[in-house]
This record gives sequence, C-alpha cells and structure tokens, in this order.
Amino acid sequence: LLRIWVAKLTRAIRERAFLDAVAWMRVAQEADLDSRLLDDAYGLAASDEILEILTSATGEHPEERNELLGQLSRRAGGRVIEQLAIEEDPGRRRMLIDVVTEIARVDIRSVLAGLSDSRWYVVRNVVIALGKSGRKAAGEPLTRLIDHEDHRVRIEALRALLPCVGDASVDHLIHALGDEHVRVRALATDLLGTLDDGVVVPALASALRDETQAVENRVAVIEALGRHGDDSARVLLEEMADSKARFSASARALRSAARDALRSGHE
Repeated sequence: LLRIWVAKLTRAIRERAFLDAVAWMRVAQEADLDSRLLDDAYGLAASDEILEILTSATGEHPEERNELLGQLSRRAGGRVIEQLAIEEDPGRRRMLIDVVTEIARVDIRSVLAGLSDSRWYVVRNVVIALGKSGRKAAGEPLTRLIDHEDHRVRIEALRALLPCVGDASVDHLIHALGDEHVRVRALATDLLGTLDDGVVVPALASALRDETQAVENRVAVIEALGRHGDDSARVLLEEMADSKARFSASARALRSAARDALRSGHE
C-alpha cells in the first residue's frame, strides 16, 4: 500500500499538482502507520528528480510546495549533501546546492549536520547553501566556522554571514582581519567596505582599544580604519599616531601603522 501511496504522491508532484500531493501526504500522516515504514516511504519519494521539481517550482501554491519540501527534506537532506560531495559536473553541483538551499529555507535543521563533516568541501557546500538561503537562524552555526581549520571554509563562512545576519556580522569580519591566510583577510576587508561606516567604525574603534588583542590584529584594524573616509575614523587614527603614552615595540608599531594609514588617506 505504501508503494502505491509513493506512486500517487510523486505523480502529483511531477504534475505540479501540489494541492493533490499535500492531500496524499496527509492521508499517510493521518493513518495509523509505523513511523519507520512511513519514513522509508518518504525516503523513496524523495528522489533527486522530485526534490529538483520542488526546488525549482514557482507560481501557485507556494505554501503547499514548502510543506512538501519540508517533509521530504527531513528524510533526504543528508543524502543530497552526500551526493553534492561526490558530484563532479559543475552544472549538477549548482543544482544540488540550490536543492540544499531550498531545504535550508524550509527546514534548516535537516542540513546543519553537514557543517560537522570532516571533509572541508562538504562543509563549504553547506555553508554556501546557507548563505544563499538568507536564513537568520544560520547565523550562529556560521559564526562557529569563522575559525575552521581550512581557509576555504572560513572564506565561505564570511561570505554567508552577510546575507544571513547583515550588520551583525561586523565583529566577525573584524576578527577575520587577523586571520593567518591572506585571502581571508582580503575578503574581510572587502566585506567591511560594504557595510555602513556608522556600523563599522565604532566596532573597529572598540577592537583597536582592546589591548588583549595581538598587535598584528590591532595593526590590521588600523589599516581598516584608514580605508574608511569617516571623520571619526580619522580622529581615532590621529590619536593613535600622536600617542606618546608608551614606548614599547607594540606601541611603536601601532603609531607607525596609524601614521601610514593617515598618509594613505591623503593620497
């Protein structure tokens, strides 16, 4: 009987008859069925073809489409992520990322396990999908990847944060200015440049005053301040450049960086 149910459900989805498909889905949900058997049946229904149809569908009945995708993705999210890990064709890989993106929009929990995978490229793929989903709920798991061991994951995590949490990403971007990898530092600089000075400059000022930070990180913050034409940024740089409070090597490095930043601002 469940095989017949799977055939009815998938036929309705193929025909984009999402109202009928939801009706078939509810028939199974309301029946007194063994949950393991029902999960197996959903797993059979959640083929790549069906998920692709639901992912790309536009037009009428978006709520029903999302309900279908949500139910099927809970059984198929891990499988799609694994397929994405081994897919070599660029076009199909983009399609699978789109599937994971849509799954994340309706049921983010079903894809978060991919962030703990030991393979960096699997984590990267899920991060890209989360960024495309724009879900605010993705913010916290993404911030945990800012210090991932692989710089390629760190890069995508920074990119993904902006569409998910917007200005709230500023402290994480500032943290990344001190990253050991040049590409991560460069991206953090570029992304900070997309945020409003009213958000960025106070956060940079706070980081600059934090004496627990390594001097290299504070120099990176000074350089970032130099790239902002904001008057308050210039005042901070002038204060640092004229500081005579300390004569340690770190204080000299900060003063020198501030003077360089001020000079570059005049060029």
